[in-house]
Amino acid sequence: MSFGVVQSAISVINNNRKLISKRNKFKSTLSGLSENKVEFKARKATLSELRFLRERIRRENQLIMRRRIIVAIEVMIILLLVFYYYF
Repeated sequence: MSFGVVQSAISVINNNRKLISKRNKFKSTLSGLSENKVEFKARKATLSELRFLRERIRRENQLIMRRRIIVAIEVMIILLLVFYYYF
C-alpha cells in the first residue's frame, strides 16, 4: 500500500469524526429524522362517494385499455406493412 492511500483514508476518517458533532443539528429538519410522527385525520368515505370513485376509476381504466389496444393495433399494422414491403 502506498502512503498516499493510507493518508487519504486517515483524512476521511477524521472528516467523518468531525461531522458526527454536527449531525444532531439536522434532526429537527423535515428530512424524516424527527421522532414525532405527524398523524392525519382522514374522514370516512360514504357509500355513494365510494361508488362514484369506483365508477370513475373503472372508466379511466377502460380508456387507458382502449388507447393501449389502438396503439398495439397501429404498431402491428405498421410492422405488417414493413414486412410486406420488404418480403
